Amino acid sequence: DLVDSAVSAQPVTIGRRRPGRDAPIGVLTGSYGMDVLGPLIAGIGRDDVRLIEVRAEYFGGNVGVAGLMVGEDLQRALSAEPVGHRYLLPDVCLSGGRFLDGLTPDDLPRDVEIIATDGVALRAALQRAT
Repeated sequence: DLVDSAVSAQPVTIGRRRPGRDAPIGVLTGSYGMDVLGPLIAGIGRDDVRLIEVRAEYFGGNVGVAGLMVGEDLQRALSAEPVGHRYLLPDVCLSGGRFLDGLTPDDLPRDVEIIATDGVALRAALQRAT
């Protein structure tokens, strides 16, 4: 009858919603990257772009390069970050689509955009937001 068809269960797919182009941007990097990228990001004059330091606790806290960022440390850093922002991740921390600890970008609590580890790719990703 009409009531049964109106209230029958309908399958629903629940997935992550990708942030829009105008969403605030977080650039994930190691502690050494903070030193290098900090002045550059500050110099572009955009308050919607910020750096997010990923502390290398997986390796005991004594590693600061972006190439050794692992999924576990990224999970920790991203879990404190808001939903609905864009997060840029340098490709240098992945090998065959995996981090050194075996996790993948799909294991992270926020969607990330994987970009080439160079200034041209970072600039292009930031320009896509304007």
